Amino acid sequence: MKRAWLLSALLACGVEVVELAPEGDVLVIGDVPRDAIARFATGETAPDPKMLALRYPSDGVALPANLAPLRFTWDGDKDATYELTLRADDRALRVYTLDTSALIPVERWRTLLAANALTVELRSLNGPGKKMLRSAEPRTIAIRPALNGTLYFASPMTSERARLADANSTSVDERERALGSVSGARMARVGPRGIELADRVLAVPEGGRIAHPSWAADGNALVVTYWPPELKLAGDPSDEHEGSQLARVTLDGGFTPLPLMGADSPRRARYAPDGRTLAFEAGKLDAPELFLVGSEGGMARRLACGEPGMGMGMMMPKKDAARAPAWLADSWLAFVSKRPYLDPPHAQIWVAELSREEARCAAPFWLPAQDAQRDYEALWFERE
Repeated sequence: MKRAWLLSALLACGVEVVELAPEGDVLVIGDVPRDAIARFATGETAPDPKMLALRYPSDGVALPANLAPLRFTWDGDKDATYELTLRADDRALRVYTLDTSALIPVERWRTLLAANALTVELRSLNGPGKKMLRSAEPRTIAIRPALNGTLYFASPMTSERARLADANSTSVDERERALGSVSGARMARVGPRGIELADRVLAVPEGGRIAHPSWAADGNALVVTYWPPELKLAGDPSDEHEGSQLARVTLDGGFTPLPLMGADSPRRARYAPDGRTLAFEAGKLDAPELFLVGSEGGMARRLACGEPGMGMGMMMPKKDAARAPAWLADSWLAFVSKRPYLDPPHAQIWVAELSREEARCAAPFWLPAQDAQRDYEALWFERE
C-alpha cells in the first residue's frame, strides 16, 4: 500500500517510474523523450567533456544506509538531456531528466544501499539533435550502517524535526524535547533562577547568564554556555553575546568554568555519546565555526568538515557559518550552516561522518526539505 501511494505521488508530480530488468531500474523525471534516452547508447563523444561536472554530493561522502532522499546537482547545459547512474555491484538505478538536479526517493535505490559503496556516473546529450555525449568524472559514495533516531532542530518560536528513516516516536512532549536537554526522563531547561530540573534548580553565579544546557552521557552533570558577571550584559536575557565560556554544572550544585584554549566565545556545546568529547561552535556570532575539545577542557581543535569544498557554492556548507552541532553517534555529527547571501537568508542541516582523532569530517551531506528562514538549535535522540 505504501509503495502504491509513493508511485501515485510521483506520477502526480510528473515523475514517471519505469521498471527494467535485468539491466536495472529506471527513473524518468519530467518529459524526457524516449528516443533521447535511447540515444545514450549511440551518441558521439563530445570534444569538451569538462563542461559537465557533478557538484553535489562531493566525492567520498559517507551516507547511512537509511538516508532520507538525496538530491544530486551538477553543472551542464540547460538544453541537454541527462543520465545519472547509481551503481553498486551488479545493480544500478538510471535516472533521466532535463534538469541539472534530481531528488531521488530513497525507496528507488534502497536495494543499492546493501553495498559498501556506490559509484555515481553522469552523462549528457547536447547539441543539435542531442547527439553529442559528455561524461563527468565519476563520484564514490561510502555506505555506512543505518542510524536510527530523530534529529531535532528547533527555534525559540517553533520546533522542527529532520528525520533519518525509522525515527522514533517519543514519550516526552516533542516541543520540550527540542527546546531543552533530556537525559532519560529528566528535562533540563534554563529559567530565571538557573537550570531547572524536575526536582531541583541548579543555581549559577550571581549576575551571570547561561544558555544551551546539555547532559553528560552519565546524566550526572551538564555543560552550559556561560557569560560571566563581569561582562555586565544588558537587554533581553535570550540575546546572544560574544565573550562566552563553557561551564560544567553538577547535580550537587557545583559550577566550574572549563579551561579552554584555541577558540573564542565557545557556545552550544554537546557531549559525545561516550562522554569523552565536546563539540561546540565558537568565533564571531555571524561567522561561527565548529570545534572539538576533551570533556574536561584543554586545547580546542577546529573541526574541518568537507574542506576545501566547504564554502564553494550553495550546495556545500560554508566553513565560517557552521553552528549548532548535534551528535548522532560517536562518529557522526549534524550541524547547521546559515546562508546569509540568499534572499531571504535561511539555514540548512548537514550531517557528516567524523574522525575525532583527526578532528575532520568526511564530506557532509545535506538533509533536503529542512531549510528554514531562521537559526536552529539541535538535539538528537536514538530510537527508544
